[in-house]
Amino acid sequence: MDVWFHQRTRWVKGNIYVIVKNAKLLFQKKGRPIRFDLLYFLTIYFLLMTSLLLSDSVFVLSVAGVVHSNLQGFSNYLWLFAILMFVISTFVTITTERGELTFNNLLLILFMYVVYSQMWLAVAAYGMVGYIREQVFHQQAKWYKTKRYK
Repeated sequence: MDVWFHQRTRWVKGNIYVIVKNAKLLFQKKGRPIRFDLLYFLTIYFLLMTSLLLSDSVFVLSVAGVVHSNLQGFSNYLWLFAILMFVISTFVTITTERGELTFNNLLLILFMYVVYSQMWLAVAAYGMVGYIREQVFHQQAKWYKTKRYK
């Protein structure tokens, strides 16, 4: 698990570095070939991560009885829509491979939403905080070398 966490954190920091370095290309003609990729990574690392952190915070605070929502029906539909979008988009992605359109894979994706997505959120948040800390304190990035096993 340690290797997985460090490797994914390195990926997050690298992706954020690429986004920040190339963000100006979004508004330039020469950036057209990578514009879609930049927008995709911007939505994943900034919009999605922020939304998930906010959603998880509201969920935990609601369960703890600290906050209460008056928009219960709307928020339930919104959470259900988010889960469905995750499942559908992941399922569509794996259907590009022959033989992957199975009920077991659908169940695996549902399980993945609960477990892997929350693990990814922790990694992405940790990686982003690390990247910001390195930029604010002008620290040299320390890239973790993935351990290899024989």
